Formats: sequence, C-alpha cells, structure tokens
Amino acid sequence: MKTLSKLLFALIVTISCISCEKIENGDNNNSNNNDINKQEDFYYVRFEAYSSRYVFDYVNISLTGSESFSTKGDASYSEILGPADRGAIASISVRSTGSTCTTLIYVSKNNGPFALKKTGGSSLEYTIDF
Repeated sequence: MKTLSKLLFALIVTISCISCEKIENGDNNNSNNNDINKQEDFYYVRFEAYSSRYVFDYVNISLTGSESFSTKGDASYSEILGPADRGAIASISVRSTGSTCTTLIYVSKNNGPFALKKTGGSSLEYTIDF
C-alpha cells in the first residue's frame, strides 16, 4: 500500500510539473508571436489649399521621407503623400496674389480615416505625433 501511494504521489507531481512547463512555454510562444505580428504604425498625409479669388502662384508640399511637389494654377489643391513614420514633418506653403489662402493638413494612421490636424494661412507645418 505504501509503495502504491508513493507511486501515485510521484505520478501526480510529475504530471503537475509537466503541465506547468507547457503553460509557461505556451505563454512564451504567444508573446513571441505578438512581437512578430506587431508592426510599426504608418501614416499618410493629405494636403489641401484653397484660394478665395485667384489661382495659386505656387503650392509647395513636402513630407519627411517622401518627395516634395510644387505646382501652380487652380484655386484649390489636394494631394496625398506617404507612407511616413511617426515624427515625420509635413509642410505646405502657397501663394496666391491678391487673395487669402487657407491650408489644411490631414493625417491617416494605418489606413484609418483622415483626421484634420492643422489649419492655417499661406504656410503650415505639422509633426506627426500620434
């Protein structure tokens, strides 16, 4: 009887130790998978500019890590640049002789909707920080 109870006790202890080890390994595997699946955020920036009366003499836009663009002509302008990383600087400057200009910068995070981040006059700059 003593031998049977010692054997049963040893079996229970062994099963408990093996079960605990599997749970710990499972947790480690899940955290490793989460690290692998974790991606850096990416951003797209939409620039807009409007003139109340006249066409633009120029529109310059730039985004850190992307190309810069310049154009002239129409009394309204819209362009999307990206992807960019957090901390990138988006800037727009416009000139329209004889009229007031309005500039806007919108940002989209991870293909989400664009959110208005900054609005201003003929020159505007925004650092992506969300």
